[in-house]
Amino acid sequence: MKAKVWNDNIYPYTENFKGDVITIEPNSFIEMDYDEAVMFRGTFSSIIRDADGQPTQQSWKKIRVEPLGNPVDNVIKSDPNKCLACGKVLGSQAELAQHIFNEHPAMLDPESRSEAVENLTKMKTSQGKGR
Repeated sequence: MKAKVWNDNIYPYTENFKGDVITIEPNSFIEMDYDEAVMFRGTFSSIIRDADGQPTQQSWKKIRVEPLGNPVDNVIKSDPNKCLACGKVLGSQAELAQHIFNEHPAMLDPESRSEAVENLTKMKTSQGKGR
């Protein structure tokens, strides 16, 4: 995924990043890979000081990263019937609940465990009535 790397300063920003000299003009942007842009934003650059020892505005790093595209498109869709503990995909939510209760009981807190027992009991009785 690509990203825009903005320089929100009124001065051009130049930095040596991974062996390349990167310059971003004031109030403009360059495009980079998103992961590289985040690393670029997080790197420390030395501060230039004036004769009184005060930092100059030219050395202020005012970098902002703006992802290109819709970030929702990069979200991995998960199967709702997949056990997140072991990765097993089951046929229904009821089977998933039964699997979690039988195979991963330590993952349930005591309140959830008693609620799961009630729900499983209700499911078994409702399945028995329909036959």
